Order: sequence, then C-alpha cells, then structure tokens
Amino acid sequence: MMVGTITFLLDLPWSHLKLFWKSTFTVLLLGVVAFATLASPVAPAKPDITDKIIGLWEQYDDDTHLLTSIVRIVRKSDGGKAGDMYEGYVEKVIPGPGEEANPRCGKCKDGRKDQAVVGMQIISNLRHTNGDYYEQGEILDPDTGDIYRLRISVIESGVKLDVRGYIGISLFGRSQIWRRVAPITIQLPNLVKP
Repeated sequence: MMVGTITFLLDLPWSHLKLFWKSTFTVLLLGVVAFATLASPVAPAKPDITDKIIGLWEQYDDDTHLLTSIVRIVRKSDGGKAGDMYEGYVEKVIPGPGEEANPRCGKCKDGRKDQAVVGMQIISNLRHTNGDYYEQGEILDPDTGDIYRLRISVIESGVKLDVRGYIGISLFGRSQIWRRVAPITIQLPNLVKP
C-alpha cells in the first residue's frame, strides 16, 4: 500500500505535490497544537489570598489557653490610595471565673479609655504585604492598654492565624495562634419570649 501511494505521488505534477505536502503539514501542525493545548494542565484561578484573614477568630489566653474573646477582622478600603486596610473588632468577650462579663478598657491611653471592650477596634492599619502575610498594622491589648506593631501570618490554609504583636522589631514581641470560628460556635440570644 505504501509503494502505491509513493508511486501515485511521484506521478503527480510538482504543483499538486507541493499542495499535498503543504496541506498535510498544515493538518499535522494543527493536530500537534490542538493536542498540546488540550493535554497541558490548566492552572486553576488562584483564590484571593486577602480574603483568608476576613472573618471571626477565637483568641485564647496565653497562660490558661482558655477562649477569652472573639475578634472580627474586616477589610476597609481607603479609596484606592494605598490599597485595602484591615481592621479588627472585639465581637464577644468570654469571661473566665471571677472576671467581669462586660469589661471596659480602664488602662487604655487614648480615646478608648473606659470604653466597653465589646465592639472596640483593637486592630488597625493592617495591610496585605505578600503571600500569607499582613503587616504595618497595630494591635491594642485591652488588658494593659498597650499598643503594639502587628504582623499576621495565615497558617494551615486559613484555619489559623499567627498573630504577632511587637515593639520595634518583630524579635521583641509575642505571638498568639487564633483559630477561625466555626459557624456553629456563636450562639445568639433567644429573642423570642417563651
């Protein structure tokens, strides 16, 4: 069969042979391109990393490891001047034995002095810098009234945050691990009277 095809091709005038090879080459080239396109893996769209920090987070005491509060982190746009900023507010306080149910920031040194801790902004000016890192912010410790520089790293695929408050350089500070609040852990008060 191959010999017959070659004989047929040799009997054709040069213009027909040139057209045959040109069309055959075009079909082969299109086939290779189509195969390469379909066979190559398509990279999935990357999720917006900045959304990983937004939400409710459980904060635990450094010494007792008991849940002390729930903090809500939100994105606040600054009108596109320098990118989005993130802020954090105390959503709920979980008092330990003998602690006040509705504490106030008696040691705060700014306009938050003697204000209720619930609803208070404790994270400000936080910016997404790169990858899983947020920096250039500040965090208030309502227990001491001290304000620290802040760096947050998203860890374990957004399930936890490594929250580092420090003075000067990150070496001089402390870290806490905050855990994302599962939707069922927040209980709303019963608003319907029995």
